[in-house]
Amino acid sequence: MARAKFEEPDIKELEYPITIDNFYSSQDIVKRVENLLKSGKLGQTLLISGPPSVGKTTLAYIISAALECEKPDPFACNKCLSCKKIKKNIFPDLRYITLKEGEMGKMRTQIVIEQVREDILKVAELPPYEGRKLIFIVEPSEALNASCQNALLKILEEPPDYVQFVLIAKEVSRLLPTVRSRCQELSLKELTFEETYKIARKLNFGKDAEIAAQVSRGRVGLLLNDGWKDYLALSEILQKIVVFGKNIEYFGEVNSKIDELVTLYKEKENIVLDETLYLIKEFIRAKDGFQSNNNIKMEFLNSVSKEHLYRIEQRTIEATEMLNRNVGIKLIYNYIFLGE
Repeated sequence: MARAKFEEPDIKELEYPITIDNFYSSQDIVKRVENLLKSGKLGQTLLISGPPSVGKTTLAYIISAALECEKPDPFACNKCLSCKKIKKNIFPDLRYITLKEGEMGKMRTQIVIEQVREDILKVAELPPYEGRKLIFIVEPSEALNASCQNALLKILEEPPDYVQFVLIAKEVSRLLPTVRSRCQELSLKELTFEETYKIARKLNFGKDAEIAAQVSRGRVGLLLNDGWKDYLALSEILQKIVVFGKNIEYFGEVNSKIDELVTLYKEKENIVLDETLYLIKEFIRAKDGFQSNNNIKMEFLNSVSKEHLYRIEQRTIEATEMLNRNVGIKLIYNYIFLGE
């Protein structure tokens, strides 16, 4: 049974990067993907893993475009109709599966079984509308609960010839071993400071290139979308409350900064916790005499003890579990930084 004809959309402004020129990562990864495409040995179930903002989604779109391009060499030509539609994210045979809002309007923390049945298994019963492949990009794939992963096992093991899966994960340990064993994995890593700094200069960051590279910490996505500025602002907030949280003289200012975290980083609490742990590690390294992030202010470094840093580190680790139990975020921040 064929699919109904898909109405031709109007191609206007283009958005998604689909060429290898738009991908800033290890040349080893670039070469491996190129060889897989040339040899036809690209697995039908890919797992692209790595930390946030290192190019996982970009690589998924680059590979998808190469598979659908009318004249790949081996990457996408960037000119044909298929390429243009993928760049606009309106290609009918490219399905992006991600978290959805729940009944109360709050973003779910899991991809649920109904999504898998309706958006993947049911769709995969029929061949593509117009492309060579019917491609499913699943991100974050570790958000697939156990029922979802088990429901996908059969199609991952024996997918129809026309189906391509691209699973994107930050925490591959949360994928079932049976799922991961069916995947061909491409693992991305943060770049070195030197590599990141070189890219920042290439992108004409000018006098901000060094600080942008430092704050980005090898996560090139933060350079490309100016996210490094948000991380710089977050670092400045965290440094103050980590150092002065228990000092009664600064209570009003610290409490105000905690309110800023609650407001500015709503639904990004994990980022705050991750950055807190990173900052503490950098403080401790600097206290031990090692070269550390130049963004750490010496006045703060000299005002905090390692014992205080270790206590906050332990409370931050505990806070992750508190967050999973839906404890109020203001209470969590007060516990971490004020010890309340």
